[in-house]
Amino acid sequence: MVDNKENKKESKKENIKIPLVEDEIPPSAKELAEEVKGLILANKDIQIRNNLDYERATEILKDISIVKKRIDIEKRGATKHLDAVHDMIVNWFRPMADGIATLEKTVKRSTVQYREEQDRIKKEAERKALLEAKEKQAKIRSELEAKAKEEERKRKEAEAARKEEERKRLAAEEERKVAERRIKELEEAQKKAELEAKEQIELEAERKRQEELKKSEEESSVKEQEYQTQEDDAKDKEESLKEEQELVFIQPDLTNVPKTPKANGLSIREYWDIEIIDSSLVPREYCTPDEVMIRQIVKKMKGQIKIPGVRIFTKKSASVRTK
Repeated sequence: MVDNKENKKESKKENIKIPLVEDEIPPSAKELAEEVKGLILANKDIQIRNNLDYERATEILKDISIVKKRIDIEKRGATKHLDAVHDMIVNWFRPMADGIATLEKTVKRSTVQYREEQDRIKKEAERKALLEAKEKQAKIRSELEAKAKEEERKRKEAEAARKEEERKRLAAEEERKVAERRIKELEEAQKKAELEAKEQIELEAERKRQEELKKSEEESSVKEQEYQTQEDDAKDKEESLKEEQELVFIQPDLTNVPKTPKANGLSIREYWDIEIIDSSLVPREYCTPDEVMIRQIVKKMKGQIKIPGVRIFTKKSASVRTK
């Protein structure tokens, strides 16, 4: 029964004739067109100078309102067959359009999901590669720091040894000066009188001691210079290691990072979007006044309201009532 009704509807739609030429326009519509033409020609230059003109304009508005209703009635009568044809065509194409649109959404969603997953895998691989590079970099820096500390320790030891040798040299120098003064005293005493054998032996002993102290002083000076050289070398190595430590950089290994997938004719477009999560925090310059709501409130309050930034005023519009 349902199929028979649908077949009858389709047969009726197929028998619908669409007026395409002027001869097929209904006579009532032609009469209405002539009436409209006459109404326009008779009143196109209307001017209102007094109350009679004003009353005449009111009657014209009533006629216009009546004609508008008749035009609407004639238009609906003339286009009801077209509406039926339009509905038939739309219903015929709707399943195809809906089906292909659904398929398109499904395929696009799948491609975007796959691309997002590949991007996630790529970012994860890049993150791991960067982490490995940072770990290698930190290890090398740690090793260089240990070497620098070791060189600093050697430098401090060399510096301490140099200072000790310097102290010994100064002590030996002081002893040598004391011995020189003693020799001078003994030499002066020898010039004044003939020294006893004991004093002669003592003089020789002091001279030998002076020579030994002088030799010890020279050896301490040589060692001091050697320790100074070692200290300078250790300081240079320490500075060089610090500079090398600052320049250490390990390039991340990206060989295992998957490449972004590509397909001929398909492109994934990335665009910016927004989501309002708290409208009270949105700055004023990004908000648009709701004019529809404001007009409704002003109309409801009959203008007896003040809204900052809004000018409230009355406008006049003509309206007519027809019997």
